[in-house]
Amino acid sequence: MKVDCVTEAMEEQFNAGKNEGKLEGKLEGIEKGIEKGMEKGKIEIIKDLFNDGELTTENTISRLLSLKCEFKTISEITGLTEKEIKDIANTK
Repeated sequence: MKVDCVTEAMEEQFNAGKNEGKLEGKLEGIEKGIEKGMEKGKIEIIKDLFNDGELTTENTISRLLSLKCEFKTISEITGLTEKEIKDIANTK
């Protein structure tokens, strides 16, 4: 009887810890998803402003680099080569 109670208590603690870990993992995943979504939204806004002529090429590159966009992504948005982007980024 005593062993059963101890085993049962250990299982309860294990399951409680397991559930807590799952919850923490889900919350972390949600947080990262929100951050990623916000980042994509910012990139889309910058892209729209650039395409509407409201941002210069230099401002667009600067803003996208501040969001840690890859040169390939910046190239797709601006139509410049990666080398041209690097040259503009290095002149600032």
